[in-house]
Amino acid sequence: MSIRDRIISKLEMVGKEKPSFTPLIYKGTLVLIALAALFVPLMLVAIPYIPFFNDMSMQAKAKTQGTYGYHFDDEQPLLFSPVPGTLSRNADIPGDSISLEASAAMGNPVPVTMASLKKGREAYDIFCIVCHGKLGEGDGPVIGPNRFPAPPTLHSEAARAYKDGQFFHIITYGKNIMPSYADKLGETDRWHVVNYLHALRRAYQPQIGDFTK
Repeated sequence: MSIRDRIISKLEMVGKEKPSFTPLIYKGTLVLIALAALFVPLMLVAIPYIPFFNDMSMQAKAKTQGTYGYHFDDEQPLLFSPVPGTLSRNADIPGDSISLEASAAMGNPVPVTMASLKKGREAYDIFCIVCHGKLGEGDGPVIGPNRFPAPPTLHSEAARAYKDGQFFHIITYGKNIMPSYADKLGETDRWHVVNYLHALRRAYQPQIGDFTK
């Protein structure tokens, strides 16, 4: 075939051949690229959390102060043993078996001396005065609207009837919203505070006999 015939054959084929890359294929390719750009990164992020690849994340786990299990339908109450030195939320406070009334029989082993009253006042001014106030009237600096509720006065008839052991019990184990101060005051220091409370009450409501002793 001559060169002339070849050129004529090529010209005759023009318009008869179908393009290998049509506009529809071109648009579809762009859509696939866009979808791949969107979903491939998402898949790379999600793959580590698929149970097949991350069984450790799917193990039964404990929820703080809650339950233990895989799903809601098989969760059980969390019953781990408390960390040493702590108490579970519903545990009885140590010493509750000794009631406030029974504590009245406890004798104060610390005699009332000026040294004891001085130590009691130092401890009171550090730990107690912020709520109970300087004179024990329940008017400390942290008491007031939008702050802490006032504790009862230490000069009420009920408080004046408390024995040394009962005051010691309250300082040790707390009462109502008052927390325990056993971790802040040693046993002897708590008795010093008890001695000072008696001095506060006598100074607040002195009796005639106090001036003759």
